[in-house]
Amino acid sequence: MSSDVVYAVYLTEAADGHPVGYVVNNVMWTGSGTMTIPSGQACVSDPSRQYPIGSVYEAPSS
Repeated sequence: MSSDVVYAVYLTEAADGHPVGYVVNNVMWTGSGTMTIPSGQACVSDPSRQYPIGSVYEAPSS
């Protein structure tokens, strides 16, 4: 039994007038196969849907 997880996909570089962290997509992934994220983007697990498309995600500093 798979468990679907929602991910927010956000920019890691400013692009097209949007800042770093701008959420460009939400993806529901079953964990089956490989999820490929385009260059200049990253994803974060977002099960409570805090980051809809158009919002800005602030990645924790390392």
